Amino acid sequence: MTSKSGPQPEKIPPKPRSFRSRILDGIVFLSRRQAVVVVAVTAVLVGLSLYYVRDIPIRSSYLDLLPRRDPLIEKYRAKEEELTATDYAAILLSLTAPPEDAEAGKARLRAAADRLITALLRSPEITRASYRIGEEITYPEELLLFQKLTPEDLTALQESAEETLALLSRLSLPEIQRLPRLSELDPAQLQGATTDQLLSRVDEFLTLGEVGLQVLGVLPQLQGPLHRAAEVIRRVEWAPVRGASPGGTELFSQDGTKLVLQVWPAQPAYTGLTYCQKIHRLLSEAVSQAGLSELDVAAAITGPYTMVTETNAVIRDDMHFTTWISSAGVLVLLSLTFASLFLTLVALFPLLVSALFTIAWAKLAVGGFNLVTTFLPALVLGLGIDFSIHLLARYVEERQAGRSVGGALAVAIRRKGEASLAAALTTAAVFLALLVSRSRALEEMGVIMTVGIVVAFLAAMLLTPSLIVLGYVAFRRRFREWMPLRRESLARGYRNLLPQRRAVVAITIGLTLALSYQVSQVEFRFASKQLAPRTRAAEVAQEILRELPGEVAFGDQFVFFVKDPAQLGALEEALAENPLVTGTDSLRHLLPQELLRGKASLQDLPIGDMVAALEGLEAALSRWDELRRDLAQLAPILSSLEFVSLLAGDAETAARISRFLPRLAGLHQEMGTIAAQTLLGLAGRLVSDAQVIQGFLERLAGLPDEP
Repeated sequence: MTSKSGPQPEKIPPKPRSFRSRILDGIVFLSRRQAVVVVAVTAVLVGLSLYYVRDIPIRSSYLDLLPRRDPLIEKYRAKEEELTATDYAAILLSLTAPPEDAEAGKARLRAAADRLITALLRSPEITRASYRIGEEITYPEELLLFQKLTPEDLTALQESAEETLALLSRLSLPEIQRLPRLSELDPAQLQGATTDQLLSRVDEFLTLGEVGLQVLGVLPQLQGPLHRAAEVIRRVEWAPVRGASPGGTELFSQDGTKLVLQVWPAQPAYTGLTYCQKIHRLLSEAVSQAGLSELDVAAAITGPYTMVTETNAVIRDDMHFTTWISSAGVLVLLSLTFASLFLTLVALFPLLVSALFTIAWAKLAVGGFNLVTTFLPALVLGLGIDFSIHLLARYVEERQAGRSVGGALAVAIRRKGEASLAAALTTAAVFLALLVSRSRALEEMGVIMTVGIVVAFLAAMLLTPSLIVLGYVAFRRRFREWMPLRRESLARGYRNLLPQRRAVVAITIGLTLALSYQVSQVEFRFASKQLAPRTRAAEVAQEILRELPGEVAFGDQFVFFVKDPAQLGALEEALAENPLVTGTDSLRHLLPQELLRGKASLQDLPIGDMVAALEGLEAALSRWDELRRDLAQLAPILSSLEFVSLLAGDAETAARISRFLPRLAGLHQEMGTIAAQTLLGLAGRLVSDAQVIQGFLERLAGLPDEP
């Protein structure tokens, strides 16, 4: 026994409570003492959230999954807006009962399209509608070559150019350029000229005569290639564009049972979802008002406006469906776990509240959901159910041990709440790590789920006990609280498994090693077609692309830009060599200069010089005999001049004249062997053909430069 005067035993101060314990104590206080406030505040927040998320945005573009501030993506986004500035909607008209006469079926399709056009143009949001291509565009005739020229025509032009160039390579181009002066030979012009002027003119005439004889020798060979090229050009210039009508090309399918009507709204598709929905609604109303069934015609709508609208609707429906399906699954699981309607509803309601708050947070923080994050409300339900099950399981145990409702809730919150808090913070930390991802989809997932997990924990820890307390206070009765699956049955299974722990560990390690290689081979595939849901508009678009190949497209391709137009050809060649590229379409394909390019091209011909030379030969042949007599008159003039030069002691001039005389005699003799009248007709035909080619190439030269 301790004496009163003796020393008193030292009192040990209580250990300070941890931060987590203080949090849990606060939760216990709020759920037990302020249950009405907790439920009331939750009800107000639920009402505000329901109002806030009534039009939750869902971004269906795959670009919303990519990094935000990536320069390449931003550049592509800007170019995409430029390229889609002329977006159009498309309505596919199909005959439900095709007649035997194909023209009669086409007439019905035209009538149906005209009805739709009349109905559509009543709205100021529709600027134009047409089932023809190019009806309002005027093209230079040369630009229509890509529709008129057949592969055989292109081959003929290239072969003609190649043969002509081969023939011209035998001749001297500078001398050919001087041939028009051949017909100007007149001995009378030599009178009064000095000796040097006379010899210079004689030398020129002799040279031109020799070149003219060379050209006359190849005229028969030149006739074939020039004539073939001229005939192709004449036929092409007079031929109508294949498949084209004066009002443009009608967008019929190959069998004539389908017709595509293109509709141009006032604003592009990237204006926004609301505008796309408005245009889709206008199109649907026009289809319903046109009375197409009277013509046995069915209509299907597609295009960017309808695709955006339907994709958004499908994604939204999928999000709602998966959320409700997961809620139903959670309800079934809770019913089997607790076998109590009261506990099942008490556990389910906080889960639905946490999913609703997560949706509201997604709209507030990141502007809604994208293609990847639409499943997150269901994920919150799946992850948040653990908190409610652990809490209620411990609550039921404490109630079965004889504790009161308040005491059982306090023990359950303190015992299970600490572990649940650690689990919630750990899971939130995992999602928080996604914030450093460059992928916008993963970043938004981290933003949404980091808060969503914490909200699910708080809803389970605060709202579940509060609902239990209010349930007992409001109904003043004892609810059924028990779990059909006893802890002892689970413990018995674990005890039977413990003796085999080494085998369990060995099997686990073996399976891990066996699957490690397969895990290392997992790849991330980003394909927009696989991300986007399947919609009716997409099916209609595929049908149009199948029925009208090359006429209609919806932007499903890569677009490349070059800084220097000269790089366009090299880029196209590099793409064509890639085995993954099935085809390329370039601005260069619209230019006939490019169509005519090959190993040899008409543009490579000196066509202007050829026309001048042929005209000069034609003029010379028309007075061939006269030219031959004029050459004969030069002989005595040169001979007398040679004699005078010798008498004057000018040996150099005499030597020059002596070299001219054999050339003059040879040229005079060769000119006598020429059938001038025959070659005159040939030269006239060649001039005509060359002028056709020259005029065509001059018109080509006036077109925009080829990139």
